[in-house]
Formats: sequence, C-alpha cells, structure tokens
Amino acid sequence: MIVLRRILAAVFFLALFAFAWRFASENSTRVDLYLGVTTIAAAPLGMVVAVSFGAGAALAGILMLYSYLRAQLMVRRYRIAAQRLETEIHELRNIPLADDGHLGEAASLEREDNPGAFLERTS
Repeated sequence: MIVLRRILAAVFFLALFAFAWRFASENSTRVDLYLGVTTIAAAPLGMVVAVSFGAGAALAGILMLYSYLRAQLMVRRYRIAAQRLETEIHELRNIPLADDGHLGEAASLEREDNPGAFLERTS
C-alpha cells in the first residue's frame, strides 16, 4: 500500500511539473505590470500568474494560521476553565455533611418560628 501511495504521489508531481512547464512555455508573452506604486516592465505572463497565485496562497495561509491560533487559544482557555470547575465540583462533593447537633447557632435560628430572628441576630 505504501509503494502504491508513493507511485501515485510521484505521478501526481510529475503531471503537475509537466503542466507548469507547458503553462510557462505557452505564456511567455511579455507584459507590463502596474503595481500602483511601481511598474514592472516586460515580465513574462507565466511568471506574473505564478507569482500572483503564490502570493494569494501565502495570504490565505496567513489568515488560516491566524484563525487556527485564535481557536487554539480559545480551546486552551475553555480547558482551563473546565478544569477549574471540575476542581470546584470535586471540592464541593468532599465537604462533610454536618449532623443536626453540630449545625451551630445560625441553623438553629432558622428553625425557629420567627423567620426574621436570624436577620436580627446578624445585623
């Protein structure tokens, strides 16, 4: 399977090279290129097309890299937040439950018939 994959890759790159060679030879017409600030005189058309294709691919790659890095930073931030929340849940699960005898004064005040007794006691 690996040999077949290598043969197919070699055939693909040879076909790509042949296509590029034929494109460059058939588009050897010289053109003047105006870039807004400067002018390039008598550049081969095949070279102009190849360079503009490469520049577009590089710009698209830079934009995709920016998006990828931003997404990775967000994933990292969310992973840290999830770990923090899991730690908090673990700590909350490990809090011992108190018996009725050890609830303390605040809980005994809440049990009284006077619901405002706790608020009066704390203020």
